[in-house]
Amino acid sequence: MKRSFLVSLILLSLIPGFSQYVPLDDRIKNNLYLTVNVNKSECYVGEPIIATYKLYSAFESESTILKNPSFYGFSFRDIITPRDNVVTRETIDGKKFDVHTIKKVQLTPNESGKLEIDALTMGNKIRVLNNAGGKIDLLDGVQEDYTLDGNYIHFTISSVPIVVNVLSPDNVSRPMNYNGAAGDFRMNIQMNKTTLTPGEQGVLTITIAGNGDFSKVKVPVVQWPSGITARPAQAKNNYTRQTGGYKVFGIPFSGTAEGSYTIMPVQFSYFDTLNNRLNTITNRPITFYIRNTENSNTTTPPISNMNDDETRTALIIGGGVVLALLLLLIFIRKRKKEKAFKPAVPAPTNTTNRFKPAAPANNIDGYLQNAADTKHHMGNTFYNSLKQGIINFFEERFGLPSVLFNRTSLKQSMTENGVNEATQERVINLLTEIEMNIYSGGGLDADKTSLLNKTKQVLSAL
Repeated sequence: MKRSFLVSLILLSLIPGFSQYVPLDDRIKNNLYLTVNVNKSECYVGEPIIATYKLYSAFESESTILKNPSFYGFSFRDIITPRDNVVTRETIDGKKFDVHTIKKVQLTPNESGKLEIDALTMGNKIRVLNNAGGKIDLLDGVQEDYTLDGNYIHFTISSVPIVVNVLSPDNVSRPMNYNGAAGDFRMNIQMNKTTLTPGEQGVLTITIAGNGDFSKVKVPVVQWPSGITARPAQAKNNYTRQTGGYKVFGIPFSGTAEGSYTIMPVQFSYFDTLNNRLNTITNRPITFYIRNTENSNTTTPPISNMNDDETRTALIIGGGVVLALLLLLIFIRKRKKEKAFKPAVPAPTNTTNRFKPAAPANNIDGYLQNAADTKHHMGNTFYNSLKQGIINFFEERFGLPSVLFNRTSLKQSMTENGVNEATQERVINLLTEIEMNIYSGGGLDADKTSLLNKTKQVLSAL
């Protein structure tokens, strides 16, 4: 008897109208729901992760946040908020959804253990009646009672909490000098001078540039040689969350004993958000000298044993040599002028290119030639030449006068000329890096070569 009853139920379930009933709440949850994703479920203390909350809706609806998630044990920084209105379209199992990125946040754990990323709760107002009062398919065959608010019903949804396993900072694979900085960074270290007198103050400048969370960028540890006294670092900032920038640490120091001193490589560790790994950058050792210049200049010059007649003769001979060199120089310059005014084949009548630079307009190398020629010069000459080359490029290609060249006018000019946002950001970041090197006094030759090639690539994309 029981077997016959079960068979009857199975047969009835196959008949239209006798299929399993789906409650209204479940129908809504299949068409309106929240998701939360993290880019990793395990990290170190101080290593940031990214949590993204998205709302999927197949309805005509209005949604508001009722409860923001609490991030206990984390410090956080918003990347995307509802004000940014980030919306895309996705098709899932043949159904079209509007996908709203409600929140994207960078979370940095401050303690180890199992830390929970809290749920996000949203209230939703779903349109279930059209203007004529007809019901949408959602309400077909609904058996439960529901309350209408005009043409709408209200429904609350939440994301699920997520647990992140945060490892102890004592893990041997974690750099000891890592303090939570995250992004894409470069480091440059320079001295204002390499030879000092006893007691004279020098300055070691450490510049960290790039994109990321600069609030976590602290002055790196410097291993000062014995006999050198360093004072607290002075920091200067020039960065934004959107375009990046640089942070400069100037460390005054001095010593009293003469000799040669070497500062061992300085290390800066950060979480590389491009490659999702911890990274450590460093520099080459820096050697400087402390010398008593007064002692080196006290040597008495040798006294000449020549008498007055011999001195007079030597002066006459020397004067004759100088006069001969001057005559030779005049002769050479005269020959050059004659060659310069030698009749030549008449130039083409087209004068449109008369005042253009020697390099053709489509030759990026032409704008950057001065920078390439000064690549091995000390100081910031190369970087000033590189920036001037970029200014010249925009003046000729985009009609942006050099006297008006600044970031605001540059972005406006690029926008008017149809340059996309990604390329604009590359240009701004490039200028930031160049200005950082100008400010800090220069960099390594290898860095200069890399920056020159990078500049060519960016300008070629315009």
